[in-house]
Amino acid sequence: MAQRFVVPPTWPSPPPGWEPPEGWQPDPAWGPAPEGWHFWQEDETSAPVSPSYSHEAAPVPAPVSRRSWGRRLGWLAVLIGGLISYLVVNQVMLATQNVLFFPTLLLVGSVTVPAAVLMLEYAIGQGLDGHGGLIVGTAVIAGIIGVTLAGSLENSLPGPQQQVFLGVAVIEELAKLVVPVVIFVVARRRTPRAGLALGIASGAGFAVLETMGYAFYALVSRGGGLAAMQETLQLRALLAPASHIAWTGMTAWALWRIGATPRRRYAPATLGVTFVVAVGLHYLWDQTEDVVTHLVLALFSVAVLVTLMVLSARRHAARYLASGSTAAPAAPQVGWSSPVAQGPAQPTAGAEPTEAGTVVRRSGRDAA
Repeated sequence: MAQRFVVPPTWPSPPPGWEPPEGWQPDPAWGPAPEGWHFWQEDETSAPVSPSYSHEAAPVPAPVSRRSWGRRLGWLAVLIGGLISYLVVNQVMLATQNVLFFPTLLLVGSVTVPAAVLMLEYAIGQGLDGHGGLIVGTAVIAGIIGVTLAGSLENSLPGPQQQVFLGVAVIEELAKLVVPVVIFVVARRRTPRAGLALGIASGAGFAVLETMGYAFYALVSRGGGLAAMQETLQLRALLAPASHIAWTGMTAWALWRIGATPRRRYAPATLGVTFVVAVGLHYLWDQTEDVVTHLVLALFSVAVLVTLMVLSARRHAARYLASGSTAAPAAPQVGWSSPVAQGPAQPTAGAEPTEAGTVVRRSGRDAA
């Protein structure tokens, strides 16, 4: 019985009567084929028929629905709720002079801003969708590794103060990237959107532990106490986490552009420039104690981060709409007429693809 070549409904329709030549590969821009899709199907009538496709066996991604108000404003609720909780606990602690409230105050003060930024990424960039466990694990592990590694290396920095500040900035920005780099190496699919989310999580974990460490040191150090701890926590809890998160998010976004499909031509150069900018902002932060300067640096860093969130979300939506179009092209595309859409073919006998970029080859074709 004859067989005919049938493409997934999310791919452009091939010219009538077209069959893939030896070594042909689909265009990566079309997106992956649904899992379990059979490109060669029996043609009992030898007439054009609709492809047999079970939505239960291989579902097509549903259109992106409008985000609920809870998702849109969740970050704001976390931020306001955390600030109110911090003020209440802080007032009670100062009124009673009871240090038993310190752990609660420390936790609320150090977690509020990082959690709000993560929720903002969830609302805008959607890089956390379906990967909650990975994001939480990245925040925890990256925070522990980053603080431990940076702290051990910074103690041995020689030279004048300005040189030490520069060394601290380089060490901490590299330490926060350890976990995102490991995930980048082992990941099967790399997108800037995912890198941005992982960078935010890594920076959040680092910022939480560092803020808790500075506040605890201010409490127990000579000349410290509740007042010194409160001043340190208020400054670092609001501004430093936002800056750390933004710097690591920017750099991880640039790193993951290198492995994106299609490849970005200037991705390595973008990574280098972004890392230098992150180190520069970190260096400017460390060498000044002025609150206004810290506020300006934090606002600038967060503005850049939000811009990357919006751009990544828009590009993802544009790719989704493009891959979901089922209209036939006005003229045969390169992917249909060229034997190899991208790179040399490595055909495997008897194999059918489940994603773009795999060689399409007929297995067990019957004569017409």
